[in-house]
Amino acid sequence: MRLRKEELQIWVSACVGGTLVAYLFVQKLTLTFAFVFLLASACIGVMVHGLIWLIVRASRKDPIFIELKKYRDEINQMTPLVAKDRAENMLVDESKFICVKATGLVPEKVAPLGKYIVELFSKYESIEVVGTADVLGWGHIGMSDVKPGYVRIGRDLDDCVEFAIKPGEEYVYELTGSEETEKDFVDNRHLTIYHWILWEAK
Repeated sequence: MRLRKEELQIWVSACVGGTLVAYLFVQKLTLTFAFVFLLASACIGVMVHGLIWLIVRASRKDPIFIELKKYRDEINQMTPLVAKDRAENMLVDESKFICVKATGLVPEKVAPLGKYIVELFSKYESIEVVGTADVLGWGHIGMSDVKPGYVRIGRDLDDCVEFAIKPGEEYVYELTGSEETEKDFVDNRHLTIYHWILWEAK
């Protein structure tokens, strides 16, 4: 079983902490040092995992989390046409989105993308979400840097998140490179580009 990037970072940090603890108590490379190192690393790792679990569990009871989940569920129940109609109304709201209208010929690299994405990119060269670093646009289209076989259509420039699609699909995925299971992908995907816009408009 492979460790996720975040889990690997936790255990690397735990090992560093274990080394410091062992050095403070033993200060020599002996069997005692190794024992203290292993014990301290395990304790630190378990404590950090436990703390993260408690934080995640508490966040799921937070009213904001509950409200966002309810909003996400409402969006996911919309048909593509309903989501498109609402998203188009959102895009003209300059307090939510900064849109640069398409001028001239649409780049050839747009054509192979999903129907709704082609439709949107034929109208807009770029779409930036106000108050965030989230942006879609012609200039961001290319093969994903984090997931082979996916095509990037935008980025979250602050968090190193890619907004991407699989060729032939309408789903828009938020990729970090840590996804491993099918659930990881399902939890971070939107039914269409218009559903993504409605989510960002929150």
